[in-house]
Amino acid sequence: MKAYIDTSVLTGAYCDEPGSTRSQSTLQHFEPVISSLTRLEFSSSVAKKLRMKTFSKTEATLIVSQFHSHLREGIFELTPIRESHYALANEWVDSFVTGLRTLDALHLALAYANQLTLITADTALTKFAKKLGIAVKRI
Repeated sequence: MKAYIDTSVLTGAYCDEPGSTRSQSTLQHFEPVISSLTRLEFSSSVAKKLRMKTFSKTEATLIVSQFHSHLREGIFELTPIRESHYALANEWVDSFVTGLRTLDALHLALAYANQLTLITADTALTKFAKKLGIAVKRI
């Protein structure tokens, strides 16, 4: 089954952190779909961990290289971000009902428009997904 993988799960799968085993196991049970936004956020997360001295530049480079290798191998399906996704995210934010942050709204719009279950480790994102009627699995 295909599922949209949130950056929190993706980072957990590649970086040694609490919940990493759960993230890795979860990815094995789905055909993971990500977006270029997820890819960018992943790199940003690794860079932040490097700045915080969670690991060395060599380790960060290896993590990013492994992820890019997996992208080339087709382990992740990369779904494009279209203007319609921005429009839907904007509509939700404009409703003033959800309290959604910009990038979370865009992730949710991608999952919704592609009829994918969102897989996330983010409690707030889980709440917003449920509020908007988007299938979600929190790990």
